[in-house]
Amino acid sequence: MSHRFCSAVLALAMLVAGAATRADAQGLTASLSGVVTDTGGGVMPGATVTIKNVGTNLVKETVTGADGAFVFPDLLAGTFDLSVGVQGFKTYEQKGIVVGATDRIALRAIALEVGALEETVSV
Repeated sequence: MSHRFCSAVLALAMLVAGAATRADAQGLTASLSGVVTDTGGGVMPGATVTIKNVGTNLVKETVTGADGAFVFPDLLAGTFDLSVGVQGFKTYEQKGIVVGATDRIALRAIALEVGALEETVSV
């Protein structure tokens, strides 16, 4: 066999293996994303977003980016409670978000109200 043929076969095998790995990962997990704003519609970078799997009590946390966006990738199916907090604003809570195995859920914009962290807005 020629060196060129062996190289082509090896490259093709690596491509197929890589595609299969990505497909498997996409099939087993879900994602949950959204954008945090103030009541005037301005984005809120630096907000802490926390989700808790109600069935397993597993907690994950992230911080919104410069565009106010957040994403929780690679979630297993389950029911989640979400909270969002940032200094000087009321804490936002949303309970009972059902996520299926392959869902890509984009929540509606989460508008935080001015107030103390001790105050909570539940949805």
